[in-house]
Amino acid sequence: MTEYEQRHGKANITLPLSSTCVRDVHGRPVPVDATATNEIVTATPSTALGSQHGAGTTASSTSALRTYAEWYLPSTNASPTYPSPGSLPRTGTAAVRAVPTVEYFKQVSRAAGRKQEEYLWALMQDVYADAEQSDQYHPDAIGIESVQPHRRWFVSHYAHLQAFLQRQPVLRRANIICRWLESTYRDNSRHEPRLRGEEEVVLRQLILTYLRGGELNRAINAAVTYESCVHSCVLSAAQLQTVREPWFSQTALVPLFGEYAHGELDQAWCGNEHRLDNLSQLYEESLKYRSAAAAVGVEGSASSSTPNAVSDFDAVIGAALCGNLTVLENAFKVNGSWKDMAWCYLRCALVVAFTKQLMTATGAGGEEPGQSAPGAVDRSYALFIEEMTGSGDDWATSFSLKLVQGLAARLLPDFLTRAPLEEQLQMRFILQTLTCMNGKGSLLPTVPLSLTASGALEGATEWFGIVPETGNSEAARLIAHVVLAQDVAYGETLIPHAVQVRAGASLATSLARYAVFLALLPRYPFDEGLRAVTAMALRLRDPRHRASVYAAFIMTAREYELQRQNLSRCELEEQEARLVRQFVTADSDANVHAEVQQLLYQQVAPTELLTHNKLAEKLMWEAMHADSLSDYLAVLRRGLSACCSFWLTEPKPEVEAIADVSSILTRRVLAEIQRWPEPQKDGHAKEPTAEETSPSTPSLSVSPVTDLERSEATFWYVLSEARGIATEHATITAQLNAAKHTAAFAGAPAASNRTLIYQLTQDEATLLCKLVEHTRRAVRHGGAVVYRDRQCLTAIVTLVQQLTEAVTLSMLSGVVESDVEEESPAPRDELSRMQEVYGLVEELHIAGYLEPALLPQQSASALYAQIRAMRVSYGQRVHKRQVLAALHQRAHGAAVEAGRVGALVPIEGEWPLRRKRLEDFPGRA
Repeated sequence: MTEYEQRHGKANITLPLSSTCVRDVHGRPVPVDATATNEIVTATPSTALGSQHGAGTTASSTSALRTYAEWYLPSTNASPTYPSPGSLPRTGTAAVRAVPTVEYFKQVSRAAGRKQEEYLWALMQDVYADAEQSDQYHPDAIGIESVQPHRRWFVSHYAHLQAFLQRQPVLRRANIICRWLESTYRDNSRHEPRLRGEEEVVLRQLILTYLRGGELNRAINAAVTYESCVHSCVLSAAQLQTVREPWFSQTALVPLFGEYAHGELDQAWCGNEHRLDNLSQLYEESLKYRSAAAAVGVEGSASSSTPNAVSDFDAVIGAALCGNLTVLENAFKVNGSWKDMAWCYLRCALVVAFTKQLMTATGAGGEEPGQSAPGAVDRSYALFIEEMTGSGDDWATSFSLKLVQGLAARLLPDFLTRAPLEEQLQMRFILQTLTCMNGKGSLLPTVPLSLTASGALEGATEWFGIVPETGNSEAARLIAHVVLAQDVAYGETLIPHAVQVRAGASLATSLARYAVFLALLPRYPFDEGLRAVTAMALRLRDPRHRASVYAAFIMTAREYELQRQNLSRCELEEQEARLVRQFVTADSDANVHAEVQQLLYQQVAPTELLTHNKLAEKLMWEAMHADSLSDYLAVLRRGLSACCSFWLTEPKPEVEAIADVSSILTRRVLAEIQRWPEPQKDGHAKEPTAEETSPSTPSLSVSPVTDLERSEATFWYVLSEARGIATEHATITAQLNAAKHTAAFAGAPAASNRTLIYQLTQDEATLLCKLVEHTRRAVRHGGAVVYRDRQCLTAIVTLVQQLTEAVTLSMLSGVVESDVEEESPAPRDELSRMQEVYGLVEELHIAGYLEPALLPQQSASALYAQIRAMRVSYGQRVHKRQVLAALHQRAHGAAVEAGRVGALVPIEGEWPLRRKRLEDFPGRA
């Protein structure tokens, strides 16, 4: 595991093994197995194929970090085929919409088992769905206002509240939030609550549990099951007066207690025109509350029974039905749950607001003989309603403001800072939904002055101006996508609050930290991660924010690869160039490119440089980000100036930085300029023809680069190449000398040493020829650098001096050995090399480079000293050859003489026998 992985962690969240999956409204696969959990695992470098080498392989696992991010990828396939669960999600729609986005995220969270995240996305979906329908709300179309007051007796209470909520968006959103709080409670207590105590207490606990979940029908059924006629009547008496109205199914706005959630009403639920009078009686009942013994827990359980428990439970039930907030909050406060407190507050506020509206709408209704006025309430309850809502024709607006302030005052001090992140985001979204809109779409004041002065609501103007903790990938993911979804909704005018205006920097920080973990995601190539990051970053309006996201991804990819050490610096540079070109192509804003370069220049550490100088690194990034011909030309000119400054650096030139910059200019900048079409006088671009782009045609005709600039770039590149060749030549020469000295010892394997010496000799000669060619080419292009700065003449002289030193080393490589002289270069080759050096010096003299006014004395002295050393080496080599030749000739003559003398010396026993044979044959003698 690398240090970077240990510091940031590696997220690898896999899908369930089951291949069964459901599809959302866009056909995207969503696993149905909700038991899949998120596991944070650490991947070893061998399995974490995050480098570009794995770009061609399909990821073997799907992570939630990917699943969320890739939703924003543009459509690349309009065909109706669906991708596999491990592939990229594709959709036929090009634009990202708010409601489908949060619906998809809700399903993904459900599949991953993130219940609180699912609740958050469900709340956002309900709010945005209501915003989409708000254009269809026309309260005047109901026609209540056109009906004369004394004839409104036949209009249902439900119709009055429909028209009221359509005119009051804050209360309508509060109603949606209340319904959401009830649905989450129902989801957490699907089974029958575990109750204890006496039967009467258990019944009341059960009723309160159902009322908390917005299930009035189940509360009535429980009362019937327990044969409690009183509670059956009380609960039924709290229903609204309703009728079957055909438009109801289109505008389901009043799910009070949940009985009107979808417009499917039974006749038995209709006709309760005495609800207001019943609420007055329930209010009187709620005032009998004495203690907190009737507290409702999450599962409906309460503390031990007390003598007043039954009466207290009845008081709490009455408070929930009539809207007595004081009693209801005291009963639920013992749980310490912010959702219970928010439900109590919103529930009571809505009941009070609805009652006030019905009293206003029906209080002047004409009485029929034998019937009381439908809007009549007891004086105590009327005073309570008046105290809670205020008076005046515009009471709904002031009450909405009071509702928002009261809810914020309850959530902020006690719950917002201590709750888990998912629940914090739920609270923040609720507060933002209520505080950042009214009937005209403007911002509402958020809190009372006292709270603002105490600092309790610091930053409350923007509820999502938060950033995740460093290293927390889940927090970065969730915050980024929640804020992005709100920005999408703002783009569709579903919300009036521009979240990027006040929380743009926070969103950029979250996206940047999210990009870090997308880059570190195992089995997820960098280019795929950057595609998702770019798709999300493009939604940011501020170029600086987008640049911070891109820079975070690029730096993370570099640090990760440097830690792994699987790629060379050159390969890492090419990979980084591909990543940069990827987001530069997608985001063509020049301000973004400049800001990314600035951020990279500020953030990169000296140990993480791909070049040998920060200025060279900056030029490398500029070349990567160049997106036009003018950009490439600017990089070329800055690079040439940088090479000149690198050479003139004291105390010695930065030749490594020159090599970096010259390589960038040659491989990247000049190559791109060559491919760029030539601009014409009329402003149109001329594409190069086949003849112009052929290898035999000079490239200058289609290039805006001047001859001086091209010569200067060529000179610095050749200088760097020549330096590398000279270094390699010196190494080969040293190896050749060592091999020759080894061969001179007695007992050395002659065959193997002769082969090695022959190979090294050939390599040395080849490198020396290359060095001569590069030096000659550099001298021819050296006038361009002298034209820029006369002090750069020392670079040309240094090249000639470097060649002279290489020739000297070549002459010294075989002076003392006599047994392998046939492997050494012939004297005429050595003389020709000296003549080439003298020819280059002559070119310098003809060009005027050796004038004392131009050439520094130190450089001239070093050059002439090296030339003298070369001449001395040549003289020593020639003298040694003559000595060796004389010795060889003397040795050869001695050997011949010894052979001749040896032929006249008699061998013992040979001549007497010959004489005897001659005596036997006198004729032959």
